[in-house]
Amino acid sequence: MRSRGIIHSADIMKLRVECLKFGGQNLPFQKKNEPKFEISKDVLEGLIEAGFSVMDMSRLLSVSERTVYRKMSRYDLRIVTLRTSTIKTLIQWCKIVYVNFRDVENR
Repeated sequence: MRSRGIIHSADIMKLRVECLKFGGQNLPFQKKNEPKFEISKDVLEGLIEAGFSVMDMSRLLSVSERTVYRKMSRYDLRIVTLRTSTIKTLIQWCKIVYVNFRDVENR
């Protein structure tokens, strides 16, 4: 959480309380006595775009990491991370394209 600028436990609790407002709705496909955790697509998209990890999201929403993964799967959401090696390869390809095609307008 510190990497996201949330340092104080009071701030974490405020965020958790706001996230909990989205839970507790009955779902038609739930089995009897099954825990009810409804997390909207908007909430998950916002947390993903803000750069939260699944572990951080599960802590904020007071659910298991598995629940977060299930909800992400239901909404077809993914967390995409680029490795340093991938970024370096991408930069190399951009340089090649630039060198080979920088004069295309002049041809």
